[in-house]
Amino acid sequence: MTNRFEIIPFNNHQLLTVQDATGTIRVMVKPICESMGLDWDAQRKRIHRHPVLSKGASITTAPSGGGMQEAITLELETFHGWLMTISPDRIKDEAARDVVIAYQEKAFRVVFEYFHGPMRDYKAKRATVSDLLRVGNGLKKERNREIRALLWAEMDRICDSWGQPRLAHQGIGWAEPDQSELLNSFWEGVKSVENAGYMVNHSRRNHLVALHLPQLSEYFFEVGVPVDIDPTMKQALRLCQNPIFVADKGVNSKDGKNRHCWIFSHLPLLEKMEAA
Repeated sequence: MTNRFEIIPFNNHQLLTVQDATGTIRVMVKPICESMGLDWDAQRKRIHRHPVLSKGASITTAPSGGGMQEAITLELETFHGWLMTISPDRIKDEAARDVVIAYQEKAFRVVFEYFHGPMRDYKAKRATVSDLLRVGNGLKKERNREIRALLWAEMDRICDSWGQPRLAHQGIGWAEPDQSELLNSFWEGVKSVENAGYMVNHSRRNHLVALHLPQLSEYFFEVGVPVDIDPTMKQALRLCQNPIFVADKGVNSKDGKNRHCWIFSHLPLLEKMEAA
C-alpha cells in the first residue's frame, strides 16, 4: 500500500491528509495554521520543542502545485493534541478565534470519520472486538465442557454480528475429557483385568466394588490397558453413577489385608449410606 493523499473539506477550508502503508493517518499542519491565521514558523518550533508533539511529527513528501514537496505532518491523535494546545482566548480577532474553536471541536472527528466511517459504528465495532477478546480469554482458561459450549455460542454470535467467519471450535483452549468416555474406558479396563485372572474387587459384600487404585494401576499396565488413573480420572470416578461412588476409605480386603479402596455400589442412591 502506497501513501494515500486526501483533501478533506472542512468549514470552507481543506484538511490535507495522508494515510501511509501502515494505515497511520497524518495531517499536514502548515495549511491549517494558515487557515486559522496562526504564525506557521512559531507553531513549527512549538511542535519540535514539545516532548509529546515532536514524537508524533514527521516529514512527508506530498504533492503540491509546484510538484512533490516536503511537509511536516502530525499523526491524527497528535494533531488533535496540538489543536488543544492553542488558547483561543489569546486570539484577539473574534473571527479567527471562532475558526480555532471550530477546528478544536470538529477537525479530529471529520478526519477520523472520513477514513473510518461514523465514529459510533467504529465504537460499536471496537466493543465487538473487546467482547471477542473477553470470550477468547474465557475459552483459554475454561475446561468445563458445558461452560465452553456456552462460550463458543457467544463467540459464534459475535462473529456473525461482525460479519466474520466463525472460528474453529477446537482452536482455543481445551476441554476436560468427556466423563462418560473416561468412565467407560475405566470399567472396561477393570473387566479386562478380571478376565485376565486378577482379583481387583476387595469388598466382601456382593453389591459393593472396592478398588485399590495403586494396585489396579499396576494391573492395567501388566495387562496392557491404556488407562491412566490420574487426577482427571479420579474426578470422574467420584461422579460415577453406575456403579455409584460411595467413598474412599480403608476396607478389610478379601485377601486378608487392610487396604485403602475406592468403593462403588450397585445399590440405588437411597441405599448409598447404608452401603458405605
